Amino acid sequence: MHIGTLGLIHESAGYGEALNGHPSPRCRFVTEAHPSRGTLEDMRARTARGIVKDWHHDLGWGVLVSPEVPGEVWVHFSAVEGTGYRYLTEGAEVDFVYHRGHYEPGFSFVADSIRQLP
Repeated sequence: MHIGTLGLIHESAGYGEALNGHPSPRCRFVTEAHPSRGTLEDMRARTARGIVKDWHHDLGWGVLVSPEVPGEVWVHFSAVEGTGYRYLTEGAEVDFVYHRGHYEPGFSFVADSIRQLP
């Protein structure tokens, strides 16, 4: 038995029903996430309003800051709303959806959807 990334406990070998002579795994949802990823509440997506601190046009990523988030938020150009070449302007105000994540070293939060405000 082990805890998966989204708080699923995978049980196998003797716990599941046999299928063609092989034990089948079964899963059940638990209220805690994997210890290294924090709680399920930590993983929940949230919305915030903030400012574009940095934007790296050549690399396609940047950093958002907001008083509503206890750290800097990493953002990839693919999360910016729009079509074609998407980017953010440094100093611009944005609305964004974020979650706890460890995709880039040094960042505890990752933006999922960003809308630059007029």
